[in-house]
Amino acid sequence: MWGNRLVWTVILTLISALGCWIYAGGHLVQTINGLFMTGLVLLMVAGIFYVINAGFFDAFLRGFQYLKKKSDVAFEDPLDGSGSEGAEQRRHQIRSWVGVLCLSVGLIDTALSFLLLTLM
Repeated sequence: MWGNRLVWTVILTLISALGCWIYAGGHLVQTINGLFMTGLVLLMVAGIFYVINAGFFDAFLRGFQYLKKKSDVAFEDPLDGSGSEGAEQRRHQIRSWVGVLCLSVGLIDTALSFLLLTLM
């Protein structure tokens, strides 16, 4: 699984670097700026994914449910994975995979922009 993530990280990093270079028209300074901004945006996206997946907002939702004094909710799906529990686990796995890719590509793009500054 890590090999698969590594391959996708390399592919997406090359695509972002090549896209920034093409968008900048081959100018080094504009390429560095593009890589830095792309890296920062991807790091922000990864941060949002991690905050949401960590359940930070679940505490607020539970607090509001307590304030509304909802009755006890019964489980309608079986807990053996045959219900919507399996689909939710798959969605969580995809979100974490996207978060790791955004984080790694964002870090590489930002580091690459700093490394390219030495060429100036």
